[in-house]
Amino acid sequence: MSARRRASALLLVGALVCLGFASRGARAPATGATVGPVSCVRDPAADRRFVELLYASLLGRAGTAAEVAAWVGRFPLPTSLTYLRAATGFTTSLEHRERTVRQLYAALLHRSPDAKALLARATALGSRTSTDLAASLIGSTEFWIGAGGTATGFVAAVYHDVLGRSPDPAKLASWASQVAAGDLTPAGLGARFWQTAEHRSQRVAALYGGLLGRAPGTAALAERTAQLATHDDPWLAAALAASPEFWTRAQVSYGGVPTVQPPPCPPPCTAVSAVAAWSVRERLAQLLTVGVASSGNADRVLALAKVRSVGGVIVRSGSVSIYADARLGTARTPRGVLLFIGTDQEGGRVDRLAPLLGALPSARTMAATMTPAQVRARAKVEGAGMRAHGLNVDFAPDADVSDQPPGGPIGDRSFSNDPGVVTAYAGAFAQGLRDAGVLPVFKHFPGHGHATGDSETGPAVTPPLASLEGDDLLPYGTLLGTAPTAVMVGHLTVPGLTQPGFPASVSPQAINGLLRTHFGFRGLVFTDSLNMDAISATLSPATAVRHALTAGADEALLVNDIDVGALLDHLTKDVGSGAIPTATLDAAVLRVLATKHFDPCS
Repeated sequence: MSARRRASALLLVGALVCLGFASRGARAPATGATVGPVSCVRDPAADRRFVELLYASLLGRAGTAAEVAAWVGRFPLPTSLTYLRAATGFTTSLEHRERTVRQLYAALLHRSPDAKALLARATALGSRTSTDLAASLIGSTEFWIGAGGTATGFVAAVYHDVLGRSPDPAKLASWASQVAAGDLTPAGLGARFWQTAEHRSQRVAALYGGLLGRAPGTAALAERTAQLATHDDPWLAAALAASPEFWTRAQVSYGGVPTVQPPPCPPPCTAVSAVAAWSVRERLAQLLTVGVASSGNADRVLALAKVRSVGGVIVRSGSVSIYADARLGTARTPRGVLLFIGTDQEGGRVDRLAPLLGALPSARTMAATMTPAQVRARAKVEGAGMRAHGLNVDFAPDADVSDQPPGGPIGDRSFSNDPGVVTAYAGAFAQGLRDAGVLPVFKHFPGHGHATGDSETGPAVTPPLASLEGDDLLPYGTLLGTAPTAVMVGHLTVPGLTQPGFPASVSPQAINGLLRTHFGFRGLVFTDSLNMDAISATLSPATAVRHALTAGADEALLVNDIDVGALLDHLTKDVGSGAIPTATLDAAVLRVLATKHFDPCS
């Protein structure tokens, strides 16, 4: 190796500590152990020493008093996330990227970049990686000429400049023949060498030396070398600079006592972190809406809230005595989460509250005799009556497009066979409920109105999806755009969408695919009652709930009596086995709590 090449190789390894490219991965765990306890109190002097070492280690200069003070002033409470963000700010700064460009030009091209190239390269490094930059310089005509203008000389120079050693003659000949034949471009060879395990381990060692003042241990070297196969150098540099070891080094280096870096403070609470701390059983319970009798008082509802922490109840038909109990609307879980208290108040033959509020016409009658504005006003009155009797959810309006006779499975529950009329009147009814503080639930997605069969008593099959898209689904394109809104998914077999044995209510293609992805719906999704014959004939309640939740539903509705404790036992095992992913569970709980306006951090 020539003296010039040897010097450039050493310079390159020394320059690795100052690489500053856009991170391609998630943040790394902090290196080292945190020792405590330490009080949750800011120490500006300690923070200042930390920032001073960042300037020295990552930018190669001392920060001015004003610069250091500005960084320290940005720090909230001292947590590991605070210091990681600060370190990342340095490793991705333009100044750091310019320093990197200068170092690599010196190491690979043996000169400084001109001002124009410096700015262009540093700017590009905001979105590119160290491999991109190294490959570009190694693949340049300037590098080729400096290596003697031959394939053999070029490969030897890459070995010397990147790996800091001479190549094995056989490997030199093999690489050179590929370059000479055009099978491998000079830039391609540079990228390969830059990402070899040998070179990645050199970069890890350089970062440890520059930031922590020591070599990495064997295990750490192997782990970090593997990480640099998918992460770029700034990711590792920021992780090391945010570590307790770097913090301690900063205190010692700048005249402080060798204290250990926080986190002395717990991270700030977020809805995600708060919900993740709940037991699996409690989270699952929030995704169940179970049926209660309309007779008697609210004792059953209060017990379901206190003992089981269910997400909601649906009051069945038959009586109205439960509504005389003022406690119905006060039911909350031990954490203070309000329950969904709902019923089906559509009008016509589905008019649960007629003895209390007076008869409400059917949807079809309303569309034939009233304007949308009048329907909205009437729904507001109904909603106010519902709220006065403890209800906050109405499993209505029916958004089905149907020409069935009045007594059909949908029949006069549908406003019309015209999608435009359904959109106008269902939207008006829903807005009236919102005006009164009641959550409307559009049903039965993706459309029961033209189905053969009745999901109450058995399978129901809709026309093919292509047909629904031009008819039954049209109202949802408008209705889903107004919040708050919930949707009930029906037990509907849809040719071209659902799979055999898995109707829409338990179908990922229907819920996650059609409703959430195609329509972009981010609101709450209820299933139709999973006790109904269309489901219960083939799936047990626990299996049906599992499929519904993994398909994207937020609330599994079970109108008939169910052993909630036994159901939660089954579902908890499903989460433990991975059959219900934790991420799916938590996402649904967060949507439920957001709809209830409940802050889990409160």
